[in-house]
Amino acid sequence: MLAIGKVFFELARSPLEGAPETNSFVLQGQAEEIGQVVELLTLGVSHLAFEVSPRTKATTIEEPRDGEYRLHPIFCPFFEYSYRKKRRVTFNASDFLLLGEDPKNAISNMLKRKSTVENEMPEQLSLYETFFNGQK
Repeated sequence: MLAIGKVFFELARSPLEGAPETNSFVLQGQAEEIGQVVELLTLGVSHLAFEVSPRTKATTIEEPRDGEYRLHPIFCPFFEYSYRKKRRVTFNASDFLLLGEDPKNAISNMLKRKSTVENEMPEQLSLYETFFNGQK
């Protein structure tokens, strides 16, 4: 959850380089990897870390009708992004699985797709600096 919050924090800090108020996500990639991530996200939903809703707008005819996920709105002030349901971003399931093992590279991969540059963390996120830098 910390890593996903960091991604949305970075997306909110640079709205000129992408769509403003991006705060939900969908998954793409291999079916097996998507299944693993959906299993993790389902646990997150049951513990109120995430919310899930049906996809809002299909961008292609072939697009699946799976869930659109977002962090629970209670975390919006902590990660400094908008609580409003606006735009979504697509994450690769393999990057999502990498968050547990190597969060620094996974976050970089997720942000590279959106062409954002990581900025200095706010004070509340700096408590988790060792996590974001991949140190254990």
